Amino acid sequence: MEIRGHVQGSEVTEIRSVTVDMSRGGVLAVFTDQVAADPDNTFMVRFLDASGTLIAPEFRWGTVLRSDPLRSEYVVAVKFQQPLPPAVLGRLFGAHLAPGKLAYA
Repeated sequence: MEIRGHVQGSEVTEIRSVTVDMSRGGVLAVFTDQVAADPDNTFMVRFLDASGTLIAPEFRWGTVLRSDPLRSEYVVAVKFQQPLPPAVLGRLFGAHLAPGKLAYA
């Protein structure tokens, strides 16, 4: 996942993370850089694979609800302003997941 926006008062910045958990309404990700929780600060969220290729053509606007330090990383909870459509969520999860797991997303 990648977020674009004003981070810690800086100019527009792109920061990539590793997604830990995802639902239609938000995502839990691990960042190497600190991202402060600020419900008034909105980011653009894009979904990339490990090589940096865009997985789904749609992006979402989101806000950081929580940012907790964990060793040298930060676990960040992002809430989307609009839920992901089921088709996009299916692309993000990939075909390798069992249909039962998609039902709980």
